Amino acid sequence: MTELQRQNNIIALPLDFTSFDTETTGFDTTYDHIIELAAVRYRDGQEVEAWSSLIRPPEPIPEVITMLTGISNEMVADAPSIAEALPAFVRFIGEDILIGHNIGFDINFINHAGYEITNRFVNTLRLSHKVNRELSQHRLIDIADHYKLSPPGYHRSLADAATTAAVYLAMRDKVLSSMTEQEFADSFQRDPASKTDYRAFISAMGDVESIADTPITGKTVVFTGALERMERKDALLLVARLGGTPAADVTKSTNILVVGNKDFASSVKDGKTGKMKKAESYMAKGLDIMTISEDTFFEMIE
Repeated sequence: MTELQRQNNIIALPLDFTSFDTETTGFDTTYDHIIELAAVRYRDGQEVEAWSSLIRPPEPIPEVITMLTGISNEMVADAPSIAEALPAFVRFIGEDILIGHNIGFDINFINHAGYEITNRFVNTLRLSHKVNRELSQHRLIDIADHYKLSPPGYHRSLADAATTAAVYLAMRDKVLSSMTEQEFADSFQRDPASKTDYRAFISAMGDVESIADTPITGKTVVFTGALERMERKDALLLVARLGGTPAADVTKSTNILVVGNKDFASSVKDGKTGKMKKAESYMAKGLDIMTISEDTFFEMIE
């Protein structure tokens, strides 16, 4: 997360906002591309306008992504490129506060595509970890089910943007039934001593307690391939320190598969590791497993 994103990542409960979502060919901004982009504008908690567009990526859409999203190469053949679609998207969101589920993922893809989002934003995944502590999983589908919402579908941008807004408004109602917005924001303030540089954990592993509310809090993380930035055992311990669960192999409970940079680059040419192939097979069955490069993993936690 960049310094600008840290400043713009706010705890607030606005009724005027724009919810947005992307669909992509994968989870890594270096190698993957946006294939759909959508946003829904809300005023006083009511939907007033929507915008969406399929996006033509520079490379073919992997079969597993088509199975997951229903978006095929034929569907995007005549769609605009991301460079052509971005100006309309930027005009639509204006200066609104943005709402998104794991919104840093979407913002990173937009930024990498050539436009730096400077809007303030609210991450519904972050809110859910605070508001819905009884949930073991905080995927969009889990939160929607928790609030007995009936979303129109998943893994299409417009539907996910609308569902994100619905779960946000449900969580907003729950919060304001017992406290003020300011009290809720204050509850996120951590002890300054806990705001430790993540890299410092590597040199001070002995007594450092896990930090809550990180991008991998509650996530099961697996590593594959040779890591460049630290040894595997240190990476696994870092995951634990950041509130995640380190694991040795990909299973149905895996949330993030981190691939060493060289192996990730070779995977673009189908040189996939066994763990990557296993993750893809679970994705094809509808499980949410994020496969990212080592560099992207460190961008997430820094």
